[in-house]
Amino acid sequence: MKKLCFFIICLSFSLMASVSVQAQGEKKLIKEAEAALIQKDKKKALDLYLKAWEINPNKSDVNYKIGILYLESDFKFKALPYLEKASSLGLSPDYQINKYLGIANQLNHNFEKAIENYQNYKASITDKEEIKKVDRRIYECNNGLEFISNPVPVKIDNLGPVINSSFPEYAPVISADDSLLIFTSRRQGSTGGATDQSGMYFEDLYSSKKIEGGWSIPQNLGFPVNTSSHEASVGISPDGNQLFIYKDNGNGDIYACSFSEEHKWSKPVSVGSEVNSAKYFENGACLSFDGKKFFFASNREGGAGGNDIWVVEKKDNGSWGKPSNLGIPINTDADEESPFMDLDGKTLYFSSRAHKGMGGFDIFKSVFSEESKKWSIPENLGYPINSADNDLYFILSGDGRHGYYASVKEGGYGDKDIYRISMPPRSDFQDLQGRLQTIREKRYSNQSVAKNQSYLFSGKVLDSGTNKPVSNALVKLKDNKGNVISEITSSSAGDYHFKIIVDSADAYLLTAYVKGYGPFSKDIEIPKDKKTANSQVNDINLKKLNLGERFVLRNIYFDFDKSELKPESKSDLENLIILLNDNPSVSIEIAGYTDSKGEKEYNQNLSQKRAEAVLNYLVSRGISKKRLVAKGYGESTPVNNGQHVKEEEASRRTEFVIIDK
Repeated sequence: MKKLCFFIICLSFSLMASVSVQAQGEKKLIKEAEAALIQKDKKKALDLYLKAWEINPNKSDVNYKIGILYLESDFKFKALPYLEKASSLGLSPDYQINKYLGIANQLNHNFEKAIENYQNYKASITDKEEIKKVDRRIYECNNGLEFISNPVPVKIDNLGPVINSSFPEYAPVISADDSLLIFTSRRQGSTGGATDQSGMYFEDLYSSKKIEGGWSIPQNLGFPVNTSSHEASVGISPDGNQLFIYKDNGNGDIYACSFSEEHKWSKPVSVGSEVNSAKYFENGACLSFDGKKFFFASNREGGAGGNDIWVVEKKDNGSWGKPSNLGIPINTDADEESPFMDLDGKTLYFSSRAHKGMGGFDIFKSVFSEESKKWSIPENLGYPINSADNDLYFILSGDGRHGYYASVKEGGYGDKDIYRISMPPRSDFQDLQGRLQTIREKRYSNQSVAKNQSYLFSGKVLDSGTNKPVSNALVKLKDNKGNVISEITSSSAGDYHFKIIVDSADAYLLTAYVKGYGPFSKDIEIPKDKKTANSQVNDINLKKLNLGERFVLRNIYFDFDKSELKPESKSDLENLIILLNDNPSVSIEIAGYTDSKGEKEYNQNLSQKRAEAVLNYLVSRGISKKRLVAKGYGESTPVNNGQHVKEEEASRRTEFVIIDK
């Protein structure tokens, strides 16, 4: 019994000592967090408070400060549980907890709860300006309820780990043909390697090119565009040959870089004193389709208040005229930023803290009428494009199919990420295609390769069963490395055409796809002795997804005696994924083949494994396994189908067959 009592006493002292050590550690962390706040290092302060919270999660002050610091960060949606905990533990009225609970609930789209919080907070204050701000937030919450109940039919996808990293990526700009993406990042490896007081790397610009199945690995634009200071992307000309960047030179100005004949970006040059001012801040810029108007954001005098959208027009001598404020109804006494002019030449997209928003900055569009010479009332792009947080730097591809912007969302790669939005169909799609073709021809005529010959690929997209034209088929021309050179959508008469510049390449790949049909691909060449013809016609015959129809998947190859997919196979499988997503009632058999080397039984097993490898990849990308069957056919029906591969490699092919629809 004495030994037991002694053990209990020792255990008690040990527990007390442990609690004492934890308490001391908690106090030390809180003290260090407070010191970090004095130094204005909020990121460090938040990390320290979170460590103190892990020791003792039941301190109202610590929960409150974590909540407030999250509200002041890019991860605002994380504030809510800490503020709720702080409220449940009891706080002095001085903390205005209902105000911050309202903000946190609004950011998490709990709009009804947020309105309740705001009403409670409003009842406790008398300051007229503060009441005005609360009324604005209640208005935003009511807008949010309306927008969420009527979502717009879009799909929003993260651009993935090739573009995004654990560091912030934002301010995307894209050429009108959707082939060149330039964005800003604060990732490791920045020019100069400098960091700010919070440990974040300085801003640099990175570029990526569209390749089949996604985007190429981003490349730092390097000197002279990037320096050891901050540089950020703000706009790009429709042809992708002129880049507009923000430079932190005191007030902040906009500079332009040109893409040279040596395929390099030039040294940034100020866009001029009509845009950049000595006292004020300029950011956000875009050039109209015809190059005659330059829109930008500035907080200069003479506007409606805060940041406004301004425009300058090009004079006959090539210089910019005096800046003009776009005025009402676009600009307000709040902030308007990040202008983007659509390729239609009349629709302006921008972000605003005012108008009919649902919180923070929302993205709006306004259309200019040539008849009235007025802008329309700004229209909110709706949910889920907009959220209750800040939504900025929205841009569109020239054909209007895809929008891009940066956002902090759950499931991202660590901070701000760049997202792509699949936009609703547009009635002016064919007009936009015509403008895109004009841009391509102008770009090629201005490049050094224009010394080489221009070449026209054209033809019709037809239904192979009826021989009738197929409209809205996405037709792409790719080089022998899989890079998309140009793309266009077939007209109502089924026509398509590409005008390119022929340099050293003679072999190309023509592909086409439209919902309801199987994929099409064909190798095409420019005969060396017939280049003077300047053109060739290739009609595209699309097969409908009928039962039993068989389609060869190009570039789904395997090394000899292997069943692992080659990396280059992924791009064609991306096309199959699009087909299956577009046609949810379709089920397929994946048919695998081998060459004739080895024993037949071995080849049979190997072809089965190859078919299963394709099936597993499709399942990993979200395709239901119930829609897929994998079957190996061994070395039966080996082929050489005209592709630029060895005969035995072509025999190691994959096909798919429609087995249900």
